[in-house]
Amino acid sequence: MQSVIPIAVFLVFILVFLMNNAVIRNQELRRNTNLELSRIRRIHHLTEKMSGAKKTKWAKDVHTEINNYLDFFKQYSFAEYERGRGPFRGITHAVYSFKPKTRREEIIFAEFLSTTRELAATRQNIASLLRQRISAYRWVVLLTIEVLVIFSLMLAQGSSLDAFLANTALIATILIVTSLIWEMDDYSPSELAQFADLYVKNKESLKRERKH
Repeated sequence: MQSVIPIAVFLVFILVFLMNNAVIRNQELRRNTNLELSRIRRIHHLTEKMSGAKKTKWAKDVHTEINNYLDFFKQYSFAEYERGRGPFRGITHAVYSFKPKTRREEIIFAEFLSTTRELAATRQNIASLLRQRISAYRWVVLLTIEVLVIFSLMLAQGSSLDAFLANTALIATILIVTSLIWEMDDYSPSELAQFADLYVKNKESLKRERKH
């Protein structure tokens, strides 16, 4: 019994480590999503600042491409985020097509370029975070080890109440933490829908701003 418990405790530590990684990944995904949306809003506002009240064709093109990109998330699941590369390029191409003619326009355009680079880097981070899952092979290895440890705990269980309670607590902890990791490692359809909805709402917010 004594030789099995240290192994079981070590397994719990590994599981807690994996769960912590999953939590950090979720937090980073939300942070980068908010960052991407804030950069999109920044490009939208810079376009307004550059074109002024006259609403040039270039400004309208940028707004159209932003709307197309945000509309992508109304049509596709957030799990297909990388497929939005095409609509995103529409934004960058529209931005880069501008030819500054005055010193003021050069200054604003430099800020455009900086914001666009940050936006592209953020998109890469989001795509990478969505791919960062525990592989099927690692799940097989992890679950196999868990089965062996749980089976060993049950075989080595003594007749005392303390031994039974200790075993039960360890097994319950292993199963609960594993269940949490499983849920956090693979986003549910509802979670993905929540992420996509942020982009849809962002479009609606920008649309309201343009009316004022």
